[in-house]
Amino acid sequence: KVQVRRLDGRVDDLTLNRPNRPATPSPVVYKLERKNPPQNVGYIKLISFNARAQRDVSHALREMQNSGAERYTLDLRGNRGGLVSEGIEIAKLFLGEGAVVVNKAISRSSLPEPVLAAPGPPLITAPLNILVDDHTASASEILAGALQDNCRGVLVGKQTYGKGLIQSVYE
Repeated sequence: KVQVRRLDGRVDDLTLNRPNRPATPSPVVYKLERKNPPQNVGYIKLISFNARAQRDVSHALREMQNSGAERYTLDLRGNRGGLVSEGIEIAKLFLGEGAVVVNKAISRSSLPEPVLAAPGPPLITAPLNILVDDHTASASEILAGALQDNCRGVLVGKQTYGKGLIQSVYE
């Protein structure tokens, strides 16, 4: 409830009703696949890079690791990007100390240069395949490129969209 003073001096009590906003949907779908010969593959589909992306990928990796995943597939097909900061944080989950995610030649944004991976070991060290296609763009390409350039994963699929850069808005 709020009180509003009108131009003519009257004071009215108003009740403001704010509709419930749905929670930000998770951009991550994951499952543990059992393959032949007996091998457990953790599959993560990352749809976009929103504010939940890093947290949800981290959760998925831990869940599948605890369930016995021996290798992982990160599916970036059709992912057109989103928050670059989330892409960098996701790269840090896979890369070890000192691995460069974005270097000065690529980034002209306000990100610190170079952006290094987390100071500790990666969250997982199991083999990693990264699925890409011609709709993989922007932050997805930066993540895929960082994993490939640091010999952390193998890219599988079609050539990506080709944007591969960080854009920033300046007023």
